[in-house]
Amino acid sequence: MTIPERNPEIERFGEVIFEEKVPSVLVKKNDTLDPIMTTLFDHKLIDEELKMGTRLALDEAFTNAIRHGNQNIPEKMVKILIFSESKRWSIVFEDEGEGFAPKELPDFEQSEFLFAEGGRGLFLMHYYMDDVIYIGTGNIIQLIKNL
Repeated sequence: MTIPERNPEIERFGEVIFEEKVPSVLVKKNDTLDPIMTTLFDHKLIDEELKMGTRLALDEAFTNAIRHGNQNIPEKMVKILIFSESKRWSIVFEDEGEGFAPKELPDFEQSEFLFAEGGRGLFLMHYYMDDVIYIGTGNIIQLIKNL
């Protein structure tokens, strides 16, 4: 898996169909992810076939923002945006952390890293989404799914 360089800004397209800021509280993760999944279903952006993979990718991105970005500090917020147009949709997770350098991560497709505890979430995001973009200092991630 090749991790691309960071983009300077969010790729905005279509209309914003979801926007929210939520505190960094993992036990309330489903309270955030359930309405996101409902929004994606209501706008016919995912179906039953894509449900599990999409949920996994979003769960990993959101968990990483809370755990690694905001260090589980409830006062720090995660901003979430969903953009949609006729041929694709995307979701953006922005945390208040310092970010990270994606290029410094190991290749998770190599056998010694495939079952390692850390980094598997990034592999899942890349596997289930069509594009994963790291923005700015790495504290913003944009997941894109083509329709």
